[in-house]
Amino acid sequence: MKKLKPEYDGREQTGIKHKILRDYLNIACRIVGPKWKKFSYVDGFSGPWNAKGDNFSDSSPDIAIKTLSHARRESIKAGRPFDVQCLFIEKDTRNYRTLEQLLAHVSGIGVKPLNGSFEDEISQVIKFVEGTFWFAFIDPKGWTGMSLKKMAPLLRSRGEVLINFMSIYIDRFITYEKISPDIDDLMGGTNWRTNFDLLLESGSTREQAAIETYCNELKRTGGFKYVKYFRVLTPDKNRTFFNLVYGTNHIRGLEKFSEVERNVYPLQAKIHLKKELAARAQKTKINDLFAEPDEVEIENQIEDDRRWALDRAKADWLEHIQISKQLPYEHALGLFLQRAFVWKSDFHGFVQELVDAKSLKIEGLTGRQKVPNKHCTLVWID
Repeated sequence: MKKLKPEYDGREQTGIKHKILRDYLNIACRIVGPKWKKFSYVDGFSGPWNAKGDNFSDSSPDIAIKTLSHARRESIKAGRPFDVQCLFIEKDTRNYRTLEQLLAHVSGIGVKPLNGSFEDEISQVIKFVEGTFWFAFIDPKGWTGMSLKKMAPLLRSRGEVLINFMSIYIDRFITYEKISPDIDDLMGGTNWRTNFDLLLESGSTREQAAIETYCNELKRTGGFKYVKYFRVLTPDKNRTFFNLVYGTNHIRGLEKFSEVERNVYPLQAKIHLKKELAARAQKTKINDLFAEPDEVEIENQIEDDRRWALDRAKADWLEHIQISKQLPYEHALGLFLQRAFVWKSDFHGFVQELVDAKSLKIEGLTGRQKVPNKHCTLVWID
């Protein structure tokens, strides 16, 4: 299991965010780039800020440039060439000057800095990505400047997004009347309140209701087929710092993002447990500040975190199949994977449980095939 670089000490949540960005970008551009011949990357709040690494190596612009450059070179070697262009937007003048310096020596891929507000430059973004497949990273310092209504024309075009939903602040103030216009702006209007209240009434926590409401509004406003979120914790407490919300229209994108989630989660669990061990050592005065959690502890932490999400995913999916009676495999998989902390192997295991219980049958299996694929249909047995 890899560790985060020393630059992320004390801000491990940023390290987790950057790892997800790096890992998914590497996969996405290699899959999509050769098909479209051009891959566009948009960073709506580029900074760079709070970077501690040499040459801003722990900033999102540097991570995107290095990841996309490497992926493009490897694809060219494999005989699957494509071009890459990047648009980096930054409003703050001082940060923008630093951004220009960072981009000045980039070669091999196209890079363009833009000094302005992301949501006010949407028309420029649309012109930039026209005719390409795009991926936008929307990561503001706080939680303003990303109005769903203003972003809608971009979101409805052919691309994907990864958005930082700053839960640690939003959850606290979401019903605070003085900032309700800002919350409405974030959510794309006022309709979100009905859904939020219904989720609270059904037993969801304030945090769960907020992030699920945002995901629903992002899906509706952006016309995304699939929206999924990843819960990033504060380093020293089992508390959500922010959620990374991913939107796509492609089942393969959803599958790949879920794989990234599955690979990153053990690292987050390890960081959290290590902080707990260090705090315990400090409290008990036992000199064990550098103790490492073992694999069993990490696995137990992951399963504890996943238990509620998995139960919820199964219950929601059963409701869909019992109403629809049958679902094409990819649609059925997409419904399940949109839940946080559930993975493709969970879905296949759940399907097999239902088949064994004679509650479900799989149509379209061939030969000795047992695991369903895109050619199959899942049929509910009353």
